[in-house]
Amino acid sequence: MSSVYLRHGQPNMATSTQGRKPRGESANMKALRDLKQGMDSNAKFGKMVMYSVECMGRMAVDQVSVEEIAQSGCIQSALTACNQNAKTHQVQHAVNTALLRACRDDHCVNEVSKAINCDFSWFALSLSAHNDRDTTLSTTQLLGKLARAPPPEGPRNIAEMKRLGIYDLLAQKVMECPEDDLELLAALADTLATGADDPVIAQMLIDKGVFQKLLNVLAKNPSNKPLARAVANLIAQACLAGDNIVAQLKNMGALGVLAKALQAIPNDKELTDAVARALAFLTDANDLAQVVASLSLPNQSWDALCAATARLAALTLVPAHLSYFKSGAGSDKLVQVLRQALAAGFT
Repeated sequence: MSSVYLRHGQPNMATSTQGRKPRGESANMKALRDLKQGMDSNAKFGKMVMYSVECMGRMAVDQVSVEEIAQSGCIQSALTACNQNAKTHQVQHAVNTALLRACRDDHCVNEVSKAINCDFSWFALSLSAHNDRDTTLSTTQLLGKLARAPPPEGPRNIAEMKRLGIYDLLAQKVMECPEDDLELLAALADTLATGADDPVIAQMLIDKGVFQKLLNVLAKNPSNKPLARAVANLIAQACLAGDNIVAQLKNMGALGVLAKALQAIPNDKELTDAVARALAFLTDANDLAQVVASLSLPNQSWDALCAATARLAALTLVPAHLSYFKSGAGSDKLVQVLRQALAAGFT
């Protein structure tokens, strides 16, 4: 609207912004600047750094606030403080916790990752120097988030993790972890999966005994959902590393363990999808024929029949096996087992 048509005293919207002062930074950003200054001035004082980092984490309530945290320089200051308190695992854990809180979704993970800018030396330092369980867990979880950041950040982070030997350090943590700490083992397996499609890393995990240990633990705890999902996904990713890796995993009995977990945790899409991806590499028509044949063996215990049926159910997740099963060879044997169960009074 032209200004000549405006009534007396009405502001001209076309020109009313002229001469207005630029909008200042938000109160949130001012607070973050203060936190950064405090961390920079007191980087050697662990408790003061931890307080500032905790405040930073609590300010990460949405995408806008995470963007401001990333832009404020607080993350870089927190990493500097980690390096200056290298022997104090509490500082590392506090930084991990705050950054995990900031990683609310893919957009936020991307912002955090850009602020870190591939400075993963503090991760490697923490994994090699800190034996505290909770610090190891939070470091591992944060690494997993950053490795799965949207491209190009995620691939860049994975490459840096390989360069610094972080996957080797995570593998060592698996071997040191008590078998009853299922939460930590699941987190370690989940993060290791981000690099397991690399033949060098997959072979390293086999050589160090990581796969065997995780399979043994899962076999004893098949109903633990986080562990089952993580191990199944790790195996599925490692299968992408090549036929040599697949053959070694198969010889470890991965099929039986995954089938047992699938039986213990039915109707879980994430687990089912991971197992299906793994078995597409680990099995072929001969495996299916052997499982079907095992259903006809005489004088089998009920537990043996259940295990064979579980393996058969797992194998049918692979589309390439369905034609064999539907032909009657597999389904007929399964019907026989069901009849035996009914005759024995099982329901």
